Amino acid sequence: IWDLADQDGKGILNKQEFFVALRLVACAQNGLDVSLSSLKLPVPPPRFSDTSSPLLISGTASADVPWAVKLEDKAKYDAIFDSLNPANGLLSGEKVKPVLLNSKLPVDILGRVWELSDIDHDGMLDRDEFAVAMFLVYCALEKEPVPMSLPAALVPPSKRKIVSIPGSMPFIPPSASAKESHQSLPSVGMLPGKAPLTQWVVSPADKIKYDEIFLKTDNDMDGFVSGVEAREIFLKTGLPSALLAHIWALCDTHDCGKLSKEQFALAFHLINQKLTKGIDPPQVLTPEMIPPSDRVSLQKFRLFFPFCTTLLYIFIILSVS
Repeated sequence: IWDLADQDGKGILNKQEFFVALRLVACAQNGLDVSLSSLKLPVPPPRFSDTSSPLLISGTASADVPWAVKLEDKAKYDAIFDSLNPANGLLSGEKVKPVLLNSKLPVDILGRVWELSDIDHDGMLDRDEFAVAMFLVYCALEKEPVPMSLPAALVPPSKRKIVSIPGSMPFIPPSASAKESHQSLPSVGMLPGKAPLTQWVVSPADKIKYDEIFLKTDNDMDGFVSGVEAREIFLKTGLPSALLAHIWALCDTHDCGKLSKEQFALAFHLINQKLTKGIDPPQVLTPEMIPPSDRVSLQKFRLFFPFCTTLLYIFIILSVS
């Protein structure tokens, strides 16, 4: 949203650009694509203090956030779950599909419901994930927008130790959401100290190939690829938006909303690992994944500037309030 509003990369917004940012926030809150083309669509004003719906609660899921799925509703969803004959406590997409289609909701909405509910990205839904799917379906039937990423209040308690949920926004995240996606992950300083001596996972041959893509994507030729510049080429991979957002957040090691040439190469390495081998990206970069140029500076950067993008986000919210 920030990158789209701040087209010139000034780091500040004038009144017109600020209005653009607010309208994009409204688009995201109403389940619309966050793009300049959405500015022409009719949407209600953005909400910043409405806590009546659990779909508006974002942030990192923690034990002190009550689960939005009520006990009586969970019992109802569990009964449906059991009626579908789960195997080893899991339901495949084929078994869940008829239930979702029976809601008569648009296919793109149902696809997003599945993507949000399959929290561990294994192509199956366990009992709690199925409850999340049913909750989102019923919310959609009540004309509530299905969020672009899973709100903290909807993360099942059983999943909260392994999941960090960014705020409700689509791929590609600006700097603020990239920072949020790392909040519950170990910092680089906690990784083994031999990282600088570890061979990089991106081979020299692949690096040359990814550098060519980088040069074609870096439209303003500033030596970095922004979220706006990378959005189209990333989405063309066909991977889920949530997974692409996670890869972006991993590779944006400086939380600046842009990728250097090495970070871009790492992102495409992780994407190709998923596409060709089915290997999911890790929750945190391993030593051999950290770009060589980042291995010395990254720990210092995180030590001295851990809250810079978060402060910018807070400033925007306070300005609106």
